[in-house]
Order: sequence, then C-alpha cells, then structure tokens
Amino acid sequence: MWVRLNIAVVVMACACNPRGALDATAVETADTADDTTTKPTTTTTTTTTTFTDCSVPSPGSFSSMRLDYPGEEFIFDTEGNFLTAVDWAGTIARMTRMGNWDFIAPYTSDELAGVDLDLEGNLIIADEANGALVSVSMGGAETIIDGSIVSPNSVVVSDLGHIYVTAYDELYKIDGNTGTKTLLDRYSGRDLDGLAFSPDFKYLWFNHDDRGEIHRLELDENGDMVNAEYITEFSLSWNQEIDGMTTDACGNLYIIRTDGRISRYLTDGTKEASYVRVNEAQYASALHFGSGIGGWDIDHLYMMDRFGTLYDIDVGIPGAPEPHLR
Repeated sequence: MWVRLNIAVVVMACACNPRGALDATAVETADTADDTTTKPTTTTTTTTTTFTDCSVPSPGSFSSMRLDYPGEEFIFDTEGNFLTAVDWAGTIARMTRMGNWDFIAPYTSDELAGVDLDLEGNLIIADEANGALVSVSMGGAETIIDGSIVSPNSVVVSDLGHIYVTAYDELYKIDGNTGTKTLLDRYSGRDLDGLAFSPDFKYLWFNHDDRGEIHRLELDENGDMVNAEYITEFSLSWNQEIDGMTTDACGNLYIIRTDGRISRYLTDGTKEASYVRVNEAQYASALHFGSGIGGWDIDHLYMMDRFGTLYDIDVGIPGAPEPHLR
C-alpha cells in the first residue's frame, strides 16, 4: 500500500494541451549549486496552443509503494496498470494502483531493458541479452521486430508509430509501417540511454549514461533525423549513471540518476542538478508521469527503484502526452 508523507504540497496549475517510506530528512529538493546554468544554441520547442501556466513549482508531497516485481523500466497502460518486463522472474507483469499484480505472459531473458507500448497496445521490449526488439501482445503472443540489435537498451514509440531504440552506441529508427531499420546516429564507445520525446515530437532526447551528457535529435515530419546536438551535461560521481528520462507537457526534461536523484533541465536552459533526491533509493532506473487512469496522477512523477520501491512525487505539471494513451 502507499505511505503518504506529511510534507508540504506546493502545486501550481499547468493547463496544457500539447500536440497530439520516506521522511522529511530523506528528501532533497531543487538545488543548482553543483551545476552552472547552461543554455543550448537553440531553445527547446514546445507547443503554444493553450498553455495558461507553465511555471515550474518545487515538488510537493511524496509517497512510496512496495514493488514485488521491479524491472529495469516500466510504462502505464490504457487500463490503469503499471506494466513491466521482469528478467529475474521471467515474466511480463502488471500492477494496479492498489498494488494488485497479475501476469500477462512468461518471458525469459538474462537482461531486459527498456519497454514501451505501441499504438495498438502491444508491449515493445528491448531484450538486451538476446539482442532483439520484441513485441508482446496483451494475450502473450510474441513477435520479433528485429533480432540483430547489439545491446538494445532504451525504446520509445512516436505518435506516428515509429520505434526508436538505442543499441549501445547507436540510435535506430524502425519504421512503424514498413519495418525498415535506419541508423540515425552513432557515438563510438558510448552507452546511449534515456529516450524521451518533446511534447510536440519534434525532438528526441537521449543521454550518454556514464558521462552524464544530454543530447537530442531534431526530427522532421516523417520522424527522420534533421540534426543532432549536444545540449548539456550533469556531473556524476564514480559509481553513478544517469538512466531514464521523461518530459512534462511544458517541455521540461527530467533525468533520473541511479543514486535516487532526479535532475531537471528547463526549457530556458536552467539546470537543476537535484530537483529531487530520494536518499533511500538503492538503484533508481526509470521514471514516468502518471497516465491519469486508474489512480496514477497525470501531474505526478513515478520513480522506480530496482530493489523494489515505487516513489510517487507530486510535480504540479502534467506529463507530455504518451501516444498509446491518446
């Protein structure tokens, strides 16, 4: 069950319509002291349709929940479930907001990494150990999308149905209509991770996890690369990496660190090295905004610790739209 903490809530509204167990001493909030503010050569594009308030409040209340089947990544589905692929248990599992688990299908691999849902509701799995990108239906049917990817790690599906995947030091697009695989970019010897779209799907963010570097691709109307650029980086300790990333509806980027910190990169170029830090986290690897379905709040970030805890953080800004939830 969830444990609600008595921490003051600071909430500011963000009415957006884009395209398409802790204690008070265990939490550190926004701190920019260990990083200087940097600005990219071009600003992050966000939609300008009906935003009424894209202020960036400090985080509000926190809670935590025990996870019986933590994986490396997770996603929220259209039925109000937390969904993950669990390599150590050999299963694809889902959990309701009340903590009830069931199992979709067995799946065996020594290492499963990123997951996402396609536009038809199939789970896309980056099977890192077997070098494959695999689709699994909610009925358990498996389809190998591509079986020749070296160490696939992070995976996301766009609003056009295209699949993007990092494969060690390479980044690929797999066309959602033809299945054609295209190499978009390569960074020799660097481990790429953290794929996340801007709210308008014009930019694809990714990181070099062991270097703390943040990069992004500019995409054209067909989802092909127009330009690649280095944006900024966050300093890391010797035993730390950055991992999953996500964006809010206003275009701000949230970056998880394995030590339990969430960093934030704002659309004006401001860096918050420690937007949130959960000192109790042992190995944080993934974060997503809630789906707004089944009790998962759309303006809360959910951060997963691979040692079996899910943290709920009140951000006060909705998450960017997920294509499969439209």
